[in-house]
Amino acid sequence: MKTVYLTENPSLELMRLGAYPRPSAPSTLAIGELACRARGVRDIRPLLRVSSILPLLPLPYRIFVPAKADRRPSKLVNCQVIPPVRGGVDFIELDECCKGLSPEMTYILFCRAKPLALRAQLGLELCGTYATAPEHYPEMATQYDPEPLTNVSSITAALERFVREPDSIAARQALHYVQNKSASPMESALLLLLCLPPAEGEYGLPIPERNADLPIIAYLGQQHDEKTRYGDLVYREAQLVLEYQSLLYHDEPGSKHADEDRRDDIEAMGYTVMFITPERLQDFDCFEGIVQRIAHHLGLAPACVPLGLTPEKRSLRRLLLPASWNV
Repeated sequence: MKTVYLTENPSLELMRLGAYPRPSAPSTLAIGELACRARGVRDIRPLLRVSSILPLLPLPYRIFVPAKADRRPSKLVNCQVIPPVRGGVDFIELDECCKGLSPEMTYILFCRAKPLALRAQLGLELCGTYATAPEHYPEMATQYDPEPLTNVSSITAALERFVREPDSIAARQALHYVQNKSASPMESALLLLLCLPPAEGEYGLPIPERNADLPIIAYLGQQHDEKTRYGDLVYREAQLVLEYQSLLYHDEPGSKHADEDRRDDIEAMGYTVMFITPERLQDFDCFEGIVQRIAHHLGLAPACVPLGLTPEKRSLRRLLLPASWNV
């Protein structure tokens, strides 16, 4: 039976659909070892009768082939030549005839033609504990609390294996803003809105820690609930904690008290807590006030923080925030 080797776009779609194991165990294949590779309509059509994966994907199927001579483009198949990678390319077996790229290589190849904000946003998702809705299944909701698909160190190791620098340079630039275990898309968006450089339309603030271990755990002792996270974004030296306060769980019994207890615990250790709600993030003027307060806590001079609504800021907010929000 032939095998389909999927490129980065369908691989990402399947990760968001939950078709990838978490954690995953990739197998590494040398480019010349893409055994029994499917490369055209005659190869693909019989696989549709047995594959549980291919029917989930939109047409044309985007697949890898080893060389230009292997390409058989059609309305059913879009063939791409696999990039050179030292030691081989990492794939995950999804069913008996379909293999997807590893999360690390999906991220690196996705980055090649995307803006910095979208590159960093995807890295935070793949290293985080959520999965956004797939592009072709917009009716699906964001999934929370799955195991991360990868981590920053694994992506860094995969970057070292790419032979051609242009294949990896965009991913290296974006990885500077990626940290492990981001808990939601809006936490990731908040970090990027604060920390992307002014050239990209944002404020260039220092990058905070994500879900940092604070001394609260020792302070609470046996009363510490391991399920409770302290500090979505933490500036440890400035003793400043930014908490994104989603409205998602506010109707649950006790959720308001839990937020208040967490804030009291953090402040008892000498930290300042700033709650950032969707309304404060959506309102541009209000958000700029938050930025000014953060800069003050960090000891930054006002001149160091570029304020005001620019075309670049407007474009970046449209990229990172829900489409229903207006600047």
